[in-house]
Amino acid sequence: MEKLSIAIPTYNRASLLKRCINSFIDDAVEFGIHIYISDNCSTDNTHDIIEEFQSKYPNSISYFCQFENVGIDRNMLYAMQLAGVGGGVYWLGDDDVIKPGSIQKIITCLTTYSPDLVILPLTCFGADLQSCYENPFDFFCDYGMLGQKGSMHFSSLVVKAAKIIGLENKERYIGTYHLYAGCVLDYILDVFLSEKLSIRVLSNDMWSVSAELANKSWSNKLFDIYLNSIPLWFGLLKDEYKNNEKVQKCFFEYKKEFCVGLKFIPCTRITRKVLCVMNGHFGFTSYWLKILYGIFKPFDYFLRCIRKIAHLIGFV
Repeated sequence: MEKLSIAIPTYNRASLLKRCINSFIDDAVEFGIHIYISDNCSTDNTHDIIEEFQSKYPNSISYFCQFENVGIDRNMLYAMQLAGVGGGVYWLGDDDVIKPGSIQKIITCLTTYSPDLVILPLTCFGADLQSCYENPFDFFCDYGMLGQKGSMHFSSLVVKAAKIIGLENKERYIGTYHLYAGCVLDYILDVFLSEKLSIRVLSNDMWSVSAELANKSWSNKLFDIYLNSIPLWFGLLKDEYKNNEKVQKCFFEYKKEFCVGLKFIPCTRITRKVLCVMNGHFGFTSYWLKILYGIFKPFDYFLRCIRKIAHLIGFV
Protein backbone atom coordinates (compact mmCIF):
# COMPACT_ATOMS: atom_id res chain seq x y z
CA MET A 1 0.00 0.00 0.00
CA GLU A 2 1.33 3.43 -0.94
CA LYS A 3 2.02 5.65 2.04
CA LEU A 4 -0.42 8.51 2.71
CA SER A 5 -0.04 11.49 5.04
CA ILE A 6 -2.36 14.42 5.80
CA ALA A 7 -1.04 18.00 5.98
CA ILE A 8 -3.19 20.67 7.66
CA PRO A 9 -2.18 24.35 7.77
CA THR A 10 -4.16 26.23 10.41
CA TYR A 11 -4.59 29.65 11.97
CA ASN A 12 -6.90 30.73 14.82
CA ARG A 13 -9.66 28.19 14.18
CA ALA A 14 -9.28 25.81 17.11
CA SER A 15 -12.90 24.65 17.25
CA LEU A 16 -13.09 24.09 13.48
CA LEU A 17 -9.74 22.28 13.50
CA LYS A 18 -11.06 19.99 16.23
CA ARG A 19 -14.15 19.22 14.15
CA CYS A 20 -11.94 18.59 11.10
CA ILE A 21 -9.63 16.12 12.86
CA ASN A 22 -12.52 14.33 14.55
CA SER A 23 -14.05 13.66 11.13
CA PHE A 24 -11.23 11.32 10.08
CA ILE A 25 -8.98 10.52 13.06
CA ASP A 26 -10.35 6.99 13.54
CA ASP A 27 -9.69 6.14 9.88
CA ALA A 28 -6.23 7.71 10.11
CA VAL A 29 -5.33 5.54 13.08
CA GLU A 30 -6.78 2.42 11.44
CA PHE A 31 -4.75 2.88 8.25
CA GLY A 32 -1.58 4.18 9.92
CA ILE A 33 -1.84 7.66 8.39
CA HIS A 34 0.19 10.40 10.06
CA ILE A 35 -1.20 13.93 10.44
CA TYR A 36 1.06 16.99 10.19
CA ILE A 37 -0.24 20.34 11.43
CA SER A 38 1.45 23.66 10.73
CA ASP A 39 0.10 26.41 12.98
CA ASN A 40 0.58 29.94 11.60
CA CYS A 41 1.21 31.44 15.06
CA SER A 42 -2.37 31.17 16.32
CA THR A 43 -3.42 33.26 19.32
CA ASP A 44 -6.42 31.11 20.32
CA ASN A 45 -6.38 27.70 22.03
CA THR A 46 -5.20 25.73 18.99
CA HIS A 47 -2.17 24.43 20.92
CA ASP A 48 -4.41 23.07 23.69
CA ILE A 49 -6.67 21.32 21.17
CA ILE A 50 -3.69 19.63 19.54
CA GLU A 51 -2.29 18.56 22.92
CA GLU A 52 -5.62 16.84 23.64
CA PHE A 53 -5.40 14.88 20.40
CA GLN A 54 -1.72 14.04 20.91
CA SER A 55 -2.40 12.68 24.39
CA LYS A 56 -5.11 10.40 22.96
CA TYR A 57 -3.28 9.54 19.71
CA PRO A 58 0.42 9.93 20.60
CA ASN A 59 1.78 8.35 17.41
CA SER A 60 -0.56 9.94 14.89
CA ILE A 61 -0.11 13.73 15.06
CA SER A 62 2.92 16.01 14.62
CA TYR A 63 2.51 19.71 15.40
CA PHE A 64 4.63 22.74 14.57
CA CYS A 65 3.82 26.35 15.46
CA GLN A 66 5.41 29.18 13.49
CA PHE A 67 7.25 31.80 15.57
CA GLU A 68 5.38 34.51 13.65
CA ASN A 69 2.59 34.64 11.09
CA VAL A 70 4.27 33.80 7.79
CA GLY A 71 1.18 34.20 5.59
CA ILE A 72 -1.23 31.65 4.17
CA ASP A 73 0.95 30.55 1.23
CA ARG A 74 4.12 29.92 3.21
CA ASN A 75 2.20 28.05 5.89
CA MET A 76 0.56 25.82 3.26
CA LEU A 77 3.97 25.03 1.81
CA TYR A 78 5.47 24.37 5.23
CA ALA A 79 2.66 21.91 6.04
CA MET A 80 3.61 20.00 2.89
CA GLN A 81 7.30 20.02 3.85
CA LEU A 82 6.44 18.70 7.30
CA ALA A 83 4.67 15.74 5.72
CA GLY A 84 7.97 14.64 4.18
CA VAL A 85 8.87 13.27 0.80
CA GLY A 86 7.40 9.78 0.83
CA GLY A 87 4.12 8.73 -0.79
CA GLY A 88 1.03 10.87 -1.22
CA VAL A 89 0.05 13.87 0.87
CA TYR A 90 -3.51 15.05 1.28
CA TRP A 91 -3.65 18.82 1.73
CA LEU A 92 -6.63 19.49 4.02
CA GLY A 93 -8.19 22.78 5.12
CA ASP A 94 -8.63 23.15 8.88
CA ASP A 95 -12.34 23.96 8.53
CA ASP A 96 -13.32 21.11 6.20
CA VAL A 97 -14.84 17.74 7.08
CA ILE A 98 -13.99 14.36 5.55
CA LYS A 99 -16.82 11.92 5.04
CA PRO A 100 -16.36 8.49 6.69
CA GLY A 101 -14.90 6.03 4.22
CA SER A 102 -13.16 8.66 2.08
CA ILE A 103 -9.71 7.83 3.47
CA GLN A 104 -10.13 4.24 2.36
CA LYS A 105 -11.19 5.46 -1.11
CA ILE A 106 -8.00 7.52 -1.39
CA ILE A 107 -5.79 4.62 -0.35
CA THR A 108 -7.54 2.26 -2.77
CA CYS A 109 -7.07 4.76 -5.60
CA LEU A 110 -3.38 5.24 -4.79
CA THR A 111 -2.79 1.50 -4.55
CA THR A 112 -4.75 0.59 -7.68
CA TYR A 113 -3.66 3.32 -10.10
CA SER A 114 -0.59 4.99 -8.52
CA PRO A 115 -1.73 8.33 -10.00
CA ASP A 116 0.22 11.57 -10.01
CA LEU A 117 -2.75 13.45 -8.57
CA VAL A 118 -6.03 12.43 -6.91
CA ILE A 119 -9.06 14.73 -6.84
CA LEU A 120 -11.76 14.33 -4.20
CA PRO A 121 -15.31 15.53 -4.92
CA LEU A 122 -16.50 18.31 -2.62
CA THR A 123 -19.98 19.41 -1.62
CA CYS A 124 -19.50 22.79 -3.29
CA PHE A 125 -17.10 22.21 -6.19
CA GLY A 126 -16.23 19.74 -8.88
CA ALA A 127 -19.46 18.59 -10.51
CA ASP A 128 -19.44 16.70 -13.80
CA LEU A 129 -15.72 15.95 -14.02
CA GLN A 130 -14.07 13.22 -16.04
CA SER A 131 -12.91 10.16 -14.11
CA CYS A 132 -9.32 10.67 -15.26
CA TYR A 133 -7.11 13.16 -17.09
CA GLU A 134 -3.90 12.72 -19.06
CA ASN A 135 -3.60 16.33 -20.21
CA PRO A 136 -2.88 19.22 -17.80
CA PHE A 137 -4.64 21.77 -20.03
CA ASP A 138 -7.94 19.88 -20.05
CA PHE A 139 -7.60 19.45 -16.31
CA PHE A 140 -6.96 23.17 -15.85
CA CYS A 141 -10.06 24.17 -17.77
CA ASP A 142 -12.32 21.63 -16.03
CA TYR A 143 -11.02 21.90 -12.51
CA GLY A 144 -8.29 24.53 -12.45
CA MET A 145 -8.47 27.60 -10.28
CA LEU A 146 -10.48 29.36 -12.98
CA GLY A 147 -12.35 26.36 -14.37
CA GLN A 148 -16.00 26.44 -15.35
CA LYS A 149 -17.00 23.09 -13.83
CA GLY A 150 -15.34 23.58 -10.51
CA SER A 151 -12.50 25.17 -8.62
CA MET A 152 -9.24 23.64 -7.45
CA HIS A 153 -10.18 23.67 -3.80
CA PHE A 154 -7.35 23.17 -1.33
CA SER A 155 -9.05 20.21 0.38
CA SER A 156 -9.60 18.24 -2.82
CA LEU A 157 -5.96 17.45 -3.63
CA VAL A 158 -3.81 14.41 -2.92
CA VAL A 159 -0.34 14.98 -4.36
CA LYS A 160 3.07 13.34 -4.29
CA ALA A 161 4.98 15.29 -1.68
CA ALA A 162 8.44 14.75 -3.14
CA LYS A 163 7.37 16.20 -6.48
CA ILE A 164 5.86 19.34 -4.90
CA ILE A 165 8.76 19.93 -2.52
CA GLY A 166 11.23 19.46 -5.37
CA LEU A 167 9.61 22.04 -7.66
CA GLU A 168 11.88 24.88 -8.74
CA ASN A 169 10.84 28.49 -8.13
CA LYS A 170 7.59 27.54 -6.38
CA GLU A 171 8.07 30.50 -4.03
CA ARG A 172 7.04 32.82 -6.87
CA TYR A 173 3.41 32.07 -6.01
CA ILE A 174 3.77 33.39 -2.46
CA GLY A 175 1.39 36.31 -1.99
CA THR A 176 -1.18 35.10 -4.52
CA TYR A 177 -3.21 33.12 -1.94
CA HIS A 178 -3.06 30.22 -4.41
CA LEU A 179 0.43 28.81 -4.07
CA TYR A 180 -1.01 25.32 -3.73
CA ALA A 181 -2.83 25.58 -7.10
CA GLY A 182 0.26 26.95 -8.85
CA CYS A 183 2.41 24.15 -7.41
CA VAL A 184 -0.06 21.46 -8.51
CA LEU A 185 -0.24 22.87 -12.05
CA ASP A 186 3.57 23.14 -12.29
CA TYR A 187 3.89 19.58 -11.04
CA ILE A 188 1.42 17.95 -13.43
CA LEU A 189 2.88 19.90 -16.36
CA ASP A 190 6.39 18.63 -15.52
CA VAL A 191 5.06 15.07 -15.41
CA PHE A 192 3.16 15.54 -18.68
CA LEU A 193 6.27 16.82 -20.47
CA SER A 194 8.50 13.99 -19.27
CA GLU A 195 6.24 10.94 -18.98
CA LYS A 196 2.59 9.84 -19.05
CA LEU A 197 0.38 11.89 -16.72
CA SER A 198 -2.31 10.22 -14.62
CA ILE A 199 -4.92 12.25 -12.70
CA ARG A 200 -7.72 10.29 -11.04
CA VAL A 201 -11.01 11.78 -9.85
CA LEU A 202 -12.83 9.84 -7.15
CA SER A 203 -16.45 9.00 -7.93
CA ASN A 204 -18.68 12.08 -8.04
CA ASP A 205 -21.82 10.18 -7.08
CA MET A 206 -21.31 11.25 -3.49
CA TRP A 207 -19.13 13.92 -1.93
CA SER A 208 -16.02 12.99 0.05
CA VAL A 209 -15.27 16.36 1.66
CA SER A 210 -17.59 19.03 3.03
CA ALA A 211 -15.92 22.37 2.29
CA GLU A 212 -16.68 25.32 4.55
CA LEU A 213 -17.01 28.54 2.54
CA ALA A 214 -17.90 30.95 5.34
CA ASN A 215 -15.72 32.71 7.93
CA LYS A 216 -12.50 32.45 5.97
CA SER A 217 -9.56 34.36 7.43
CA TRP A 218 -9.01 35.98 4.01
CA SER A 219 -12.66 36.92 3.36
CA ASN A 220 -11.99 40.61 4.04
CA LYS A 221 -9.39 40.57 1.26
CA LEU A 222 -11.60 39.09 -1.45
CA PHE A 223 -11.69 42.21 -3.59
CA ASP A 224 -7.90 42.35 -3.75
CA ILE A 225 -7.74 38.59 -4.35
CA TYR A 226 -10.17 38.75 -7.27
CA LEU A 227 -8.64 41.80 -8.90
CA ASN A 228 -4.96 41.44 -8.10
CA SER A 229 -3.93 38.07 -6.71
CA ILE A 230 -5.65 35.78 -9.22
CA PRO A 231 -4.50 37.72 -12.33
CA LEU A 232 -1.00 37.82 -10.76
CA TRP A 233 -1.20 34.06 -10.14
CA PHE A 234 -2.20 33.42 -13.75
CA GLY A 235 0.69 35.56 -14.98
CA LEU A 236 3.12 33.47 -12.91
CA LEU A 237 2.04 30.17 -14.45
CA LYS A 238 4.42 28.49 -16.84
CA ASP A 239 4.32 29.67 -20.46
CA GLU A 240 2.87 26.35 -21.63
CA TYR A 241 -0.36 27.23 -19.80
CA LYS A 242 -0.47 30.91 -20.73
CA ASN A 243 0.15 30.14 -24.40
CA ASN A 244 -2.44 27.39 -24.61
CA GLU A 245 -5.59 28.55 -26.45
CA LYS A 246 -7.94 26.49 -24.30
CA VAL A 247 -6.46 27.89 -21.08
CA GLN A 248 -6.52 31.44 -22.45
CA LYS A 249 -10.22 31.06 -23.23
CA CYS A 250 -10.82 29.72 -19.74
CA PHE A 251 -9.18 32.75 -18.13
CA PHE A 252 -11.06 35.08 -20.47
CA GLU A 253 -14.34 33.52 -19.29
CA TYR A 254 -13.24 34.08 -15.71
CA LYS A 255 -12.67 37.76 -16.45
CA LYS A 256 -16.08 38.05 -18.10
CA GLU A 257 -17.72 36.47 -15.08
CA PHE A 258 -16.04 38.81 -12.63
CA CYS A 259 -19.43 40.09 -11.44
CA VAL A 260 -20.29 36.60 -10.27
CA GLY A 261 -17.28 36.78 -8.00
CA LEU A 262 -18.46 40.09 -6.57
CA LYS A 263 -21.17 38.25 -4.64
CA PHE A 264 -18.44 37.04 -2.28
CA ILE A 265 -17.23 40.58 -1.56
CA PRO A 266 -18.77 42.11 1.59
CA CYS A 267 -20.70 45.10 0.28
CA THR A 268 -24.26 46.24 -0.27
CA ARG A 269 -26.26 45.53 -3.42
CA ILE A 270 -25.89 49.17 -4.47
CA THR A 271 -22.09 49.02 -4.41
CA ARG A 272 -22.07 45.63 -6.10
CA LYS A 273 -24.37 46.89 -8.85
CA VAL A 274 -22.19 49.96 -9.51
CA LEU A 275 -19.04 47.82 -9.71
CA CYS A 276 -20.72 45.42 -12.13
CA VAL A 277 -21.86 48.26 -14.37
CA MET A 278 -18.41 49.86 -14.34
CA ASN A 279 -16.79 46.47 -15.02
CA GLY A 280 -19.03 46.13 -18.06
CA HIS A 281 -18.00 49.60 -19.22
CA PHE A 282 -14.25 49.48 -18.55
CA GLY A 283 -13.68 45.73 -18.71
CA PHE A 284 -11.66 43.71 -16.24
CA THR A 285 -9.39 46.57 -15.13
CA SER A 286 -8.17 46.38 -11.57
CA TYR A 287 -6.98 50.01 -11.54
CA TRP A 288 -10.40 51.56 -12.19
CA LEU A 289 -12.39 49.09 -10.15
CA LYS A 290 -10.08 49.50 -7.16
CA ILE A 291 -10.51 53.27 -7.34
CA LEU A 292 -14.29 52.91 -7.56
CA TYR A 293 -14.39 50.47 -4.67
CA GLY A 294 -12.23 52.84 -2.62
CA ILE A 295 -14.70 55.66 -3.31
CA PHE A 296 -17.76 53.58 -2.48
CA LYS A 297 -16.29 51.73 0.50
CA PRO A 298 -17.00 54.45 3.16
CA PHE A 299 -20.51 54.97 1.75
CA ASP A 300 -21.02 51.22 1.64
CA TYR A 301 -19.85 50.83 5.24
CA PHE A 302 -22.27 53.59 6.31
CA LEU A 303 -25.17 51.82 4.57
CA ARG A 304 -24.32 48.53 6.23
CA CYS A 305 -24.16 50.17 9.66
CA ILE A 306 -27.57 51.77 9.12
CA ARG A 307 -29.00 48.43 8.03
CA LYS A 308 -27.54 46.70 11.09
CA ILE A 309 -28.92 49.34 13.47
CA ALA A 310 -32.35 49.15 11.80
CA HIS A 311 -32.28 45.39 12.17
CA LEU A 312 -31.34 45.59 15.86
CA ILE A 313 -34.16 47.99 16.73
CA GLY A 314 -36.70 46.00 14.76
CA PHE A 315 -37.32 48.26 11.75
CA VAL A 316 -36.32 45.50 9.30
